[in-house]
Amino acid sequence: MRFRIPLVGALVTAACNVAEPEAAPNGAAPGRCDAVAMVRSDYVSSVVSLASVSGTLVSPRLFSSGSARPGTGAALSGDVVLPHDAPASGALVVLDRFPAGVITWLDPGTGTVRGQLNVSTGFPANPHDYLELADTKAYVTRFETNAAPGAQPLDGGGDLLIVDPQAHRVTGRIDLSAFRDTSVVPPLEPRPDRMLRRGSQAIVTLGNMDRSFKRGGPGIVVGIDGGKDAVAWSARIAGYTNCGGVALSPDGKRLAVACSGIFAAGSAAQRAESGVVLLEVGDAGATEVRRFAIADALDGATPSQSLVFSGASTLLGVAFGDIPAGRSDVLFRVDLESGAVRSLTRPAGGGAFVYGDLSCPCGGPCLLADAEAFQLLAIEQDRVSPRLVLPRDVPPRALGGLR
Repeated sequence: MRFRIPLVGALVTAACNVAEPEAAPNGAAPGRCDAVAMVRSDYVSSVVSLASVSGTLVSPRLFSSGSARPGTGAALSGDVVLPHDAPASGALVVLDRFPAGVITWLDPGTGTVRGQLNVSTGFPANPHDYLELADTKAYVTRFETNAAPGAQPLDGGGDLLIVDPQAHRVTGRIDLSAFRDTSVVPPLEPRPDRMLRRGSQAIVTLGNMDRSFKRGGPGIVVGIDGGKDAVAWSARIAGYTNCGGVALSPDGKRLAVACSGIFAAGSAAQRAESGVVLLEVGDAGATEVRRFAIADALDGATPSQSLVFSGASTLLGVAFGDIPAGRSDVLFRVDLESGAVRSLTRPAGGGAFVYGDLSCPCGGPCLLADAEAFQLLAIEQDRVSPRLVLPRDVPPRALGGLR
C-alpha cells in the first residue's frame, strides 16, 4: 500500500518552493501510447508533468503546489498519486491523498482544470485510486474508515465512493464494512487501495490493517460489479499481509498481487508475510495459482505496490530497500513459468524508497521513476537504461498512462 514511510530529515526539509505552472505546456500532449503523466514530489510540494516515452519532457509544470489557475479550489500537497488505470475519458486525473482528499481533473493538452472534488465528507478519507467505468461513473477508493460516521451523508469511509466525472460530484458509495474484522482489537479496517478494470468489473485490493498499521490480516481481492455497484466476489490471500499492488495480464485471465508485509512487525515477520501472488481470474472469482517469495530471492527486500505485466508471462516489480540495514531498492523480474526471480538493477547511489511507479504505456517499453537520480529509466527485456533526465527541483515518484 501507499502509506507514508518515515523519511530521513534531510529529505523532508529539502522541500522547494514550487514555481507557478507555465501558462501553457511546452507543446501538445502526445498520444496515449507515446506519453506518461508524472508526479514529481519531495513529500511537501508536488508538480504534475508530462513526458514522452521516447524521452522528452513535454510539459515540465502542468499543475503544481503553486497552481492558482481559474477552477483551482485546492492546490497540491506533497502526497499526490495518479490512477492505476488511465482514465477512459482522456482526462489527467490527480489524487491528493492525505489529508486533502481532493480529486482534480485536468486537460492533459492545455493544463486546464476541468474540475475538483473533495471526497473526504467530513473526515480525512485518504483516496488511493480512481477508476472510470462510464462517462458519468467512476470509483474512488477511500483508504481510511471514519471513526465517527453519521455526521454527513456517505461519510462511512473504508469504501468505494461513486462519483460523476462530468459533474464532479459524489453520487453514492459501495460499503465494504463486511470486510472489517472486529474479532481483534483494534479492528482490522478494509483499507481499499488500488483498482483496475476487467470487463464490466472493478478489481480492488484491500489492505486489511488496523488504524496504526501495526497489525494486518490476510490480503483480500474484491471484484465489484460495475453495473450493480456491489461486491460480486472476493478472494483471500492467506499468510500474506498488506497486499496493495495489482496487475492484470494482457489476456485478462491472470491477476498478480504484490504484498509488502507489515513494516512494524519486524524484518523476519515482514519477509514471511510478503511476496507476489498469481491468481486465475474470471467474472465469478479468482483462484490462487502460484506464489513467489520475492524477499528470499532478493536478500530480504519485500515488494512494493509497483507491479506490472511486461509480457504474457513476465512481471516487473519494485522491492523496498531498508535504510537502517543499508539495503537499496531493487527492480526485479519474475518469470511466471519457471518461477525465477531476478534482480535487474538498483539505484546507483544505493538508496532506499527512491524507485517509484512502473508504467508500460500500451504494453511497453516500461518506464520507472528514479527519485535518487532524478530520471526515468526504460526497461526493454532485461536491459535497463536512462530514458529521461529531469530537472533537479523535485524528484519523480508516480507515473500514469494517458488516453
